[in-house]
This record gives sequence, structure tokens and C-alpha cells, in this order.
Amino acid sequence: MVDSVNVKSVAKFIDSRTKIKLEKVRKDMLKPEEFKEYLENTFFNNYGYKYNGEDIHIDHITPLATATTIKEVEKLCYYTNLQMLKPEDNLEKGKKLDWSLDEKREENKEGKKE
Repeated sequence: MVDSVNVKSVAKFIDSRTKIKLEKVRKDMLKPEEFKEYLENTFFNNYGYKYNGEDIHIDHITPLATATTIKEVEKLCYYTNLQMLKPEDNLEKGKKLDWSLDEKREENKEGKKE
């Protein structure tokens, strides 16, 4: 749940996954409440309604799998590359660069017409 997310836990996760030292995590990272508000805004922008506590995944918009250097991983872990997605959408997106909710909505509309 987003309420339990804080900057230190995100930094520890980044460090544990990429061996980036905590001191190297960007100093201009948001305060926990600003980070939470940013993520909730991505949810609203993606789905058109306010986040209501449902299960979510925090997704890297540009997947970490595209990184080839530690510097690229650091850039991809910056908060502006994160968004809240519903679990099924995040699992469908996976490592894809060309996936979008808009395309998914269009496919769903076309499927309902048939």
C-alpha cells in the first residue's frame, strides 16, 4: 500500500537490487508525502479516478531491463520514471517499451464492439 512507502525504503530497495550505495541515491528525492502524492497522481492520470487503496504495483515507465550501465539504472530509478499501475496492467506491460494504457483501452473497445 502506498501509505507505507517512504524514501528510505525505496532507496534501500534500489540499493539491494542494483548495489547502488544509499549515498548515491539522488539528493533531490521527494519527501515521503510528496512521493506518495506524485504516485497517486500517476494513478489518476492513468485510470481517471482517485486512488482508493486498491492493490497496485509501482512500475518503471521505462523498464530497468533496458539499462546497460549503473548510471542508466540510477536514472531509471528516479521518481519521474515511476507510476502506479493495477497489477494486471503491470504484469501485461512487463519489459515492453511500446505498451500504453491508451492502446489497451482501444483494444478493449474494439473487442466489445465485436
